[in-house]
Amino acid sequence: MNLQIKTRRPDDLPFIESVFFETKAPEFAPLGLPAPALQQLLRMQFQAQCQGYAAQYPNAQDHVVVLDDEPIGRMMVNRTGGEILLMDIAILERYRNRGIGTALVRQLCDESTASGQPLRLSVRFGNPAEHLYQRAGFVRTGGDGVNISMELRPGPAPIESLPVFNTPPEPFGTVEPAYSSRFFRSLLGHSLTFTGSDGVAIDLILESVYPLLPPRPDPAMDIGDSFVANFVGPLTPVLPVNISSFTPAGAEPLLLTLTPLGPVLGRMTYEAIFNRMQRT
Repeated sequence: MNLQIKTRRPDDLPFIESVFFETKAPEFAPLGLPAPALQQLLRMQFQAQCQGYAAQYPNAQDHVVVLDDEPIGRMMVNRTGGEILLMDIAILERYRNRGIGTALVRQLCDESTASGQPLRLSVRFGNPAEHLYQRAGFVRTGGDGVNISMELRPGPAPIESLPVFNTPPEPFGTVEPAYSSRFFRSLLGHSLTFTGSDGVAIDLILESVYPLLPPRPDPAMDIGDSFVANFVGPLTPVLPVNISSFTPAGAEPLLLTLTPLGPVLGRMTYEAIFNRMQRT
């Protein structure tokens, strides 16, 4: 496989735009827009992305991914401030599932290890690429309800799992209901009935609870009781991104903002983020 990355030239812009259109169009498919309106919306989104990147990352390196002299994708990387930031990586659909994305990310991982700089990126909730990054050793460091922040931190050993709490969870039913990691950890493995804002109720199992870390190491940041709770349930119906409620036994209902991440191994996955970080 003759895989190369070449610095983007001005005449590559139409190709970069076509890659953007192909990879972003599925996100807008639920809108049911006519083709001309969808093209106009995507063009506006692409222009906004270009302007945002130029303003925020003026020194970023924009590349065209080339396979056997055929342009097949785009990769954009910013190397400033003691970090490597993977801003964008997109491969045309007909070239996916060949290990190309993995090879490109692995090159950046090797660069991160050699330079001692953390490698950071963000990926949209539900994007299968998250699993590629996890296999490469990335961990989640945060999220905003739309995107997941991930990081590969250089060190003597690869990071292979989510951050963990240092104490075991307490038994089910022994912790007072509250919006705390202590309480949610006591619910691990248990089925909870959630009711969405539309009245639809489904049973979800609390699969994991782990600390929410800041996007980058910062000694002035107090993370408090910041954590992430992951749930799994049936593929349908799907709770929308909205406030849902569940009622612990003998307690008042608790309200959570659940975000569906997408199907994994035949089950729909959800995430609730509790961010209590503040600067000291």
